[in-house]
Amino acid sequence: MKTSLASFAEGISKLGLTEVGYAVALLWYFDQEQGRPELRPAYLAELMHDLSLRRRVNITRLGRQLLANRDVIRGKEMGTVRLRLASKPRLSYRYSEITGSADPGKIHSHVIPTALFENTRPYLEALVIQINGTYQGGFYDGLRGDVAVEFWSACCCSRSNGRQKAKS
Repeated sequence: MKTSLASFAEGISKLGLTEVGYAVALLWYFDQEQGRPELRPAYLAELMHDLSLRRRVNITRLGRQLLANRDVIRGKEMGTVRLRLASKPRLSYRYSEITGSADPGKIHSHVIPTALFENTRPYLEALVIQINGTYQGGFYDGLRGDVAVEFWSACCCSRSNGRQKAKS
């Protein structure tokens, strides 16, 4: 089912993304829904303004920030950008619910909120999905519950007070 660009923009506007986050989401939309994998940063900036996602965007800064983003690489044509192939599954996991093409096997954030670890180290994102999947669907692939709880408490403590030790 194809979603209109306006309804997709409405969905991502509720996520509170940055300029680059909106541009990456729009790149994903055009790659998945429209079959246009390469876009110019100027076009993305114009779209963000026209869809009322952001005010006027500095095109040069957006292009530089997109190329510095881990999900984006240079396109084949001069001055275009495209999504990195390795990032597409993670972005599809994040945005497919907005387009209405959500996978029925999606893992929900019951134990650890995935938003806390988005755009951090990929192994942390994968670990959070694995921990939530263990509690939701019973992934029995060696991840023990006590390891998950230790991970969660260590992350909470390190985020809240820096060097505070986790209490048992």
